Amino acid sequence: MAGRQFPKFSENYMKFLDGQLREINFQIAISSSYASGQATSSILKQRLEDAQSHFLLLIAFAETFQDRQWFLQQEVDLFHFRILCQGNASIRDFLSQNNITYE
Repeated sequence: MAGRQFPKFSENYMKFLDGQLREINFQIAISSSYASGQATSSILKQRLEDAQSHFLLLIAFAETFQDRQWFLQQEVDLFHFRILCQGNASIRDFLSQNNITYE
């Protein structure tokens, strides 16, 4: 929805998406606790639900190649949004915790 109303990752897009995620109380998308390793039990629960929903939705959208591509693009866009909301230290922590080397 945000991508239809605003250019992707523009300031208005980011504000709109942030508001939508806050409206549904989707804290893992709008908090930096993942990278800092300071997750609360509710954040941990949301991470589990997010992982489960990812695979369930992937199955639901697996009927055609176009459906899979659309779904995966939504996941990539959400990940991109989450990265853009993080500070450099949080990004370095995330990369380190996931054994990703980036120079």
